[in-house]
Amino acid sequence: MFKGYVGGRPNTLSPVGDALIAPGLKSSLRTSLTYISSLMGHDFGGVLAVVVEAYQIRCAVAHNGGVVDSEAARRLPKLAKNLGKRILLFWKELLVYLDGIDKIAQQIDLTIPERPLSRTEARWLIQDSIDGNKKISAHEIRHRLANSHGLKSMPSAREISAEFGVPEGAKIVAK
Repeated sequence: MFKGYVGGRPNTLSPVGDALIAPGLKSSLRTSLTYISSLMGHDFGGVLAVVVEAYQIRCAVAHNGGVVDSEAARRLPKLAKNLGKRILLFWKELLVYLDGIDKIAQQIDLTIPERPLSRTEARWLIQDSIDGNKKISAHEIRHRLANSHGLKSMPSAREISAEFGVPEGAKIVAK
């Protein structure tokens, strides 16, 4: 688990945490994400290039009024043929960028310890577990979420069974 958080204060970095994350916050997006992936033991693979490209397009749109200038063409060669023209982004491209951003965010999110999940967030995870496996029992859901998300406080198996219509099942003893 990532070290450097102040005990008793959720989402608050200690001086060690500040020192560890500082390089990830003071450089280019590629450098930041590469540093964060190294720090947290992630491999973003080819998704990193997709996210960096998305960010470069975002910068060109935000800072150039959506027009391809020489700097945008240099950073994104695929835009070079459209110098002086508006940047067009099709839904298919946008969905690829959003998927990449989501994948990296999920990897980071699963590494950083946060405040305890609210019951609403726990219910979202429960529903997601059921959507992936209609035959799963309430005890199995509790066991999986405790292992994958470190959830200690969540609805009981009986509550899950009643609310989500899944069998309660046999209690699972942690090894």
